[in-house]
Amino acid sequence: MNGADVKLSSQQDPDPVIRDTTESYWGILGYWLPETISFGMLVALPMIIDPLIVANLKSTTTYAALAVTTWFIHLIIKLAEAIPVASIAIIGRHNAAHEFEDCGKRLGDTFWTTFIIGTSFAAFFFFFAKNIYQFLGVSNELIAIGVPYLRLQAASIPMIFIFMTLIGFMKAVKNTKVPMYINVTGICVFFFFDYALILGKFGFPQMRLMGAGVATMIRYSLMLVLAFWYLLKIPRYRKYFRQVFFSYFKLSEVKRLLNLSWPIMLDKASIAITYIMLGKMIAPIGTIALASMDVLKNMERFMLIPTLAFAQIVTFLVSNSMGAHDYQGAKNNIKRVYILASFFFALILLVPWLKTAFVVGLFDKENTLRSFVAPLMGPISTLAFLDMSQIILAGGLRGAGDVHSVMKNRLVICFLILAPALFLFRYLDFKPDWVAFSLVYVSFYAATGIMALRFLSRIRGNRWHKAKI
Repeated sequence: MNGADVKLSSQQDPDPVIRDTTESYWGILGYWLPETISFGMLVALPMIIDPLIVANLKSTTTYAALAVTTWFIHLIIKLAEAIPVASIAIIGRHNAAHEFEDCGKRLGDTFWTTFIIGTSFAAFFFFFAKNIYQFLGVSNELIAIGVPYLRLQAASIPMIFIFMTLIGFMKAVKNTKVPMYINVTGICVFFFFDYALILGKFGFPQMRLMGAGVATMIRYSLMLVLAFWYLLKIPRYRKYFRQVFFSYFKLSEVKRLLNLSWPIMLDKASIAITYIMLGKMIAPIGTIALASMDVLKNMERFMLIPTLAFAQIVTFLVSNSMGAHDYQGAKNNIKRVYILASFFFALILLVPWLKTAFVVGLFDKENTLRSFVAPLMGPISTLAFLDMSQIILAGGLRGAGDVHSVMKNRLVICFLILAPALFLFRYLDFKPDWVAFSLVYVSFYAATGIMALRFLSRIRGNRWHKAKI
């Protein structure tokens, strides 16, 4: 061996060659397309279909009541997602270690935890539904329509929490297909009953807004039955359950689960609570403004479908890069995903600018919202680019295990910066109404822009490399 060989060997031993984990643009798109289809079908579309059907009732007040209730249901879904996410981490480790009975026991702990929390939320929304609407400052007519609907939706909350738990268990033991099949079945049934019961089609009574609540109960009841049946009757799952899983409950494991869950709950809830704050500030402007806010929110949901799918992709790409200690590859993947997400966002942005009348008309069958919301749709939709940016960058940080940084920044910006700004704007009572409405909405997107800058600053540094998972 010559001197050059000795020198090369000494350089390689302490610092082995790091594999380049930068994914190609086509590779990223290959991951992204099925994720987009799945997310659009299972998450975004159900939240848009209700307002599309309710709009056919030609009642702005009913439409606004649906919008207000949807804010709280969205918050509940975000909270319901958090505990199963933590449970997946625990059960997944037991499954990898072939500790199958422990997997079943931890499902029992998660089941009772989510049941208690879900039932508590259901009781709160049922008994305080009227107080919630009064707190928001909406009209008495809207309260009369919205309170019974919120109480009916409250009955579905425990089912939502438990269903998320059962689906989370399947994912933890590496079964992703069955949850998809159950979700698709539930959504198809939901679409049918939502349409039939709200509008009184196919021989069903016209229940108007209450029909949406009944359709939700039918959906989650069916999905729960299918999930329970699959876990308890399919032979491959018998190794997990020496006894039925809901016979297990260990307080120390519940505390462990909650300790893992609370940062995720705060992170997921922060943005959902922000929309409730927006509604609180917009409600005094009037029912037209509330309904207009929902039209803009539905447009945003549609525009961000590709973004939210890209956020899932960037999380696991960065996770793989960090596992290989390829920090530059992690940054490259974030950059490439961000470029692709921006491209698709720009394409979809043409819709609110070029097809404003068509989009508003989907939700405004009475033609009462058009004069208010149509001039604002293009500019406000453009500002959603800031929201897109923080979603992608937050996904990258999560992939690196830097979840506490994301949580802390969102909490500080939402509640210590945005909330005071919103209350200030309402206190100053700007006129005309469209100016007050715009200032409230622009404040939200300014806050997401600050989040994006904070996340970008974190990524450009080195501290996120050291995040512990």
